[in-house]
Amino acid sequence: MKLYLNVPFAEKEEAKRLGARWNPELKLWFVEIKDTVPSPLYRWLIEEADYNLLAEDYSIVMASKPCWKCHEQTIVTTFILDRYYELVHFDVDEGETFFYNWQDVHNLSFVSNITALDPSVLAKMGEANSHYRKTYSKALEGSYFANNCTHCGMLQGDFNLYQEPSSIFYDCRDSEKFEKIITIDKPFKAKGNTALTAGSPEGIMIKIVGS
Repeated sequence: MKLYLNVPFAEKEEAKRLGARWNPELKLWFVEIKDTVPSPLYRWLIEEADYNLLAEDYSIVMASKPCWKCHEQTIVTTFILDRYYELVHFDVDEGETFFYNWQDVHNLSFVSNITALDPSVLAKMGEANSHYRKTYSKALEGSYFANNCTHCGMLQGDFNLYQEPSSIFYDCRDSEKFEKIITIDKPFKAKGNTALTAGSPEGIMIKIVGS
């Protein structure tokens, strides 16, 4: 497993002596480990991060659906990633110590329940859908970046857009539901959930919702 490290610039030579190598995509040092984390690396473990999803590029998917409130057709948009890095939680020392690590994911994935979004990425989404913004949800008692009806302004919650088999963004490969896909050759940074879709050897669709 690749273990990514937060190494200060002044300590990079020491990290290199311990076998660390540089990942230019993440701009982080990493080492290859098997079952345990060597104790000299503990001080560089990732304990927090502003974002849990990073990618070199991304796409914006546009579609339309009836608003649940006013029943008018409204634009809805989402992000889709192909290859990206996701921050995953790990425990060591029987749960007494924890850290986060970046995992390389190769799978089409929508991104939902976004609570933090890089300003440049939000600006690109705003060009496609001016009604996509951070919105308060009474059901969740919190705010996240979401679609809002272009007619009445009502929140179009992520649960109804992603989680049901009939949802417009349930399956990344259900492209006949999409009106437009815009590819952005710029970095993607967000804090949110991923919804992966993959075909098994038998052709059965498998859906995995990350948290």
